[in-house]
Amino acid sequence: MNIIRIRFSLLTMILAMTWGCVTGNVKPDYTLKPGEKGLAIFSVTQSGLGKSWETSVSFRQARKQSKPYKGNIHSLAVSGPGRIPGGTIPLDFDSEMKGRLVFIELNEGVYELSRWQAARNEYGGVRTLSSPKPFSYEFAVVGGKAVYAGNLHLSIAVSIGKFNLSATDKRNRDLDLLKEKLPNVRREDIVIDIMKKN
Repeated sequence: MNIIRIRFSLLTMILAMTWGCVTGNVKPDYTLKPGEKGLAIFSVTQSGLGKSWETSVSFRQARKQSKPYKGNIHSLAVSGPGRIPGGTIPLDFDSEMKGRLVFIELNEGVYELSRWQAARNEYGGVRTLSSPKPFSYEFAVVGGKAVYAGNLHLSIAVSIGKFNLSATDKRNRDLDLLKEKLPNVRREDIVIDIMKKN
């Protein structure tokens, strides 16, 4: 897939700030409770961009095919030195694949990862790259349960202007890390439902 190259504008920065960047919205003593909210667990990683790049992935409730979508967009800080909201949170994975574990309490429903963005300072301005159009990797949230949706990995070849996305099962790595971050969420209470590309 091709990459869109643009210059960072004030409008882009305002949008990034209002999307609300998160990697987790629950406290370390979080426990699952019956009700309409559930816990989504997945990781987002990238390779191909150096440490000077800030990378984020956006998600929202799944689009309705028959009418325009008007829901909230949330941005997840994947990697970077800290110019985007959430970018100062230490990386969970900092080798060839850089990124973070995400655990978010959401209302029951179907959500989708839908766009990626990257930015870095360059020649007195900010250079940005992004997916040219929204994509859709769907994951489900079930009320009163934790659902592990896998790893979304973004591989970028800036020199030829191409990128690739893939969703894989990294449960051993990710759920071991989740145990450190949310010790009250037991592994046996987590449903495995790897995100699917639409």
